[in-house]
Amino acid sequence: MSHAQDDPLAVALLQRPNEIDPQLSSPIFSNLATELREKIWRFALQRYEDLDNLYEIDDPFARPGQAAPLKVAVELLLTCRAVYVEAFLIPFQVNPIVMLLTDSPIAPLANPLVHESDGLTFLYYELKGWQYANISSVEWIVEQSMLEMGSLDTLEARIGAFLRHEGREIRNIYMDGSHCLEESDGDGDEASRNPLIGKKIKHLTIRLVRESWLTWKSLPEAGEKDPRERHQLEPQTETTRGDGSVMLRGYEARKSGRESDLDIDWAYQPWGAQVSVYWPDLETFELVLETFACKQAQLDDVVKCAKLWTFPVAPF
Repeated sequence: MSHAQDDPLAVALLQRPNEIDPQLSSPIFSNLATELREKIWRFALQRYEDLDNLYEIDDPFARPGQAAPLKVAVELLLTCRAVYVEAFLIPFQVNPIVMLLTDSPIAPLANPLVHESDGLTFLYYELKGWQYANISSVEWIVEQSMLEMGSLDTLEARIGAFLRHEGREIRNIYMDGSHCLEESDGDGDEASRNPLIGKKIKHLTIRLVRESWLTWKSLPEAGEKDPRERHQLEPQTETTRGDGSVMLRGYEARKSGRESDLDIDWAYQPWGAQVSVYWPDLETFELVLETFACKQAQLDDVVKCAKLWTFPVAPF
């Protein structure tokens, strides 16, 4: 375990404001209110595709929204101290940390804020405590089998959504790259200014990529003959494996107002219930589903059913 108390340079600078040029000759600082400048910083520091370095079309990590390496224009923070002290937390506040739980090589090494489940960490491992604390958005790229096995609670443990909900402070970083959140010594205004207080996780994206589906290797024509070979997803069941009708049964039950009428004996919470149970501060939840073009009709069927899903799907 290593100590996480590496305060950002901005903390020291803010204690010596005479060392910060207010940049009053710049219209950005002389004419714009702080709130407007923050909107500019938040827009400018969102991740973007580096379209000058496009991936090859057959690269396994090339997909919609990631046709090229993702970058963050952190050079903005180097322009002057006035910009830096206002914007140093924003790259972590506006960009999601990306967590992987998949066997597919879909994470290019240059991606910012990425962590793989097998312990191979990228920039995530290098995050300081205050950087990790200010993340409020998570993107999870996951195999369907792991999603249906209840892995959202494992992801929550890695991110610390419950402890962030309680206002815990980042104190230590474990050797595997995970972070320890403990009770804060401060309260009130002091706590609000502490960059080590974990921000609440307000945005969660679950992404199934082309190779994430249980049936991704099945030929499209096989799905026409056997529904068990088609893509399907049902948030109220432990698994769709081997059951070609579970998604359709869920759709028909919801359409007729019988949302819990799947008659399934759960060994653990289905992933639909875990979304709200383990992530208490979510404001937005996004489910991104990708597949090969030849299976678009199968994905269309999943989307049709998904339009009736609500979270939590059923009380547990």
